[in-house]
Amino acid sequence: MDTPPDEFIEEYQQMRERMDWVAATLGRGQDLAQAKEFVALILDFFNKWEPVITIPSICEGMKNFRERVESKLVVTLEKIYLAHLNEVLNARREWIVGELFLKAAISFAGLMKESPPELRPQLEEIHRTHMGCEYDPEADYRETEADTAAKETAYRKALASFRVDWGERVDAAMVARLENLDIESLNAWQAEINAQNLALNSPR
Repeated sequence: MDTPPDEFIEEYQQMRERMDWVAATLGRGQDLAQAKEFVALILDFFNKWEPVITIPSICEGMKNFRERVESKLVVTLEKIYLAHLNEVLNARREWIVGELFLKAAISFAGLMKESPPELRPQLEEIHRTHMGCEYDPEADYRETEADTAAKETAYRKALASFRVDWGERVDAAMVARLENLDIESLNAWQAEINAQNLALNSPR
């Protein structure tokens, strides 16, 4: 093939023009859905035309264009995905900590109830030192329970937003992993994210 088809030239020019616009808007954290749609379209474009076009100069141009898309748009999308996932994990961490505080409040109330009277002043002093207020089991429980419920709501909201943006990547296994996290496994997941970000930021 000595000359490329008119259809190819038209599509190629459109893709190059859209590339700059999508990259600019994505850099501002906007138009995520459009960016993902464009990446899918341009990968389809490459799959459609790379087996057809045989002109060396155009093949080289397409190769450079594809590398630019993969190094700029695909990497940027992945960084945004990891940032969103990290936000969900931070919200999950807050809920886990809230649950731990609620369990601690219940345990401390049981300890106060079962402890000998002579130990109560020491336990109350421990409570004042760590909580900054006088010990009131009912108030402690109500406040801690309300705080934990608010943190769960914040996590559910963060997860729902994440699913709207990245529904194609949020499967049942990921949701189950999120629901069953503890601090240790959460730290391990965030370490994975940090490693992935480092790899994305490494020179290619």
